[in-house]
Amino acid sequence: MIDFAITCAHAESKVCPDLTGAKIHHEFVGTRELRRICGENVLACMELNLSTNNCKVILPKGRAKVWEQYVIHEENHCRGWRHGGGLRSHSKDWMPFKEVERKLLK
Repeated sequence: MIDFAITCAHAESKVCPDLTGAKIHHEFVGTRELRRICGENVLACMELNLSTNNCKVILPKGRAKVWEQYVIHEENHCRGWRHGGGLRSHSKDWMPFKEVERKLLK
């Protein structure tokens, strides 16, 4: 087994290398729709489909400050990266999603 030692530091504020090549689209939705798609207490999210190589970033309508703050974060998920310390841990270096690792190792 190969140990994947690639990480992306400061992924909250810096663009990580693109591991997926997915085409990124932005969709702006209202608060109720955002909660329906992303879940409660989430300000933005993304849906990555490695089969079609598309990624949709879902952002709140009319909240430019939030959009600016979270777009890099969500686009880094589209590029194949996940939080290094778990779901809500943003301070550690990010690592590739397991599915992306498997795709890269093929």
